Amino acid sequence: RDTIVVIMLMVVGLHMYLHRLVLQALRAYTAGEVIDHDRDLDYSATSAKIASNWFNANPVFCLRSKYIFEGFEPCVKFKGGKEYLLEPNPKLGCYYENREAGTMNIGKDEWDRVAKSIKNFLPEALSPSRRPGTSGRHRTSGSSRNG
Repeated sequence: RDTIVVIMLMVVGLHMYLHRLVLQALRAYTAGEVIDHDRDLDYSATSAKIASNWFNANPVFCLRSKYIFEGFEPCVKFKGGKEYLLEPNPKLGCYYENREAGTMNIGKDEWDRVAKSIKNFLPEALSPSRRPGTSGRHRTSGSSRNG
């Protein structure tokens, strides 16, 4: 029984040694690739070109900017395909602006008006009198149209 334990420990040691050799070989193979970084480029210049960044991709930061950091516009959460919703906010580290789609200049008053009209429309649209094929009165199970 003692020899099995010794053999298992030797196999584990050999495995770790070979694993390290493979990783060193991979590192040496990929070290030839040089990625050119412009260390003088400012974060704001890079962030202005790339829609997603740490600030707008982090839902906790977006909520914090809305409820805790009062006094300026909150950070809009990034969602792929919805880049046109993002607005630049340098105070929060968001510099991206979608110049192709423009920015949405709808203020809070306009959104409140739209929300109010939807609230007024929904009960009216869902009432039984507005459904096709009904006259506003509910039929009972014993009644018929002709009778």
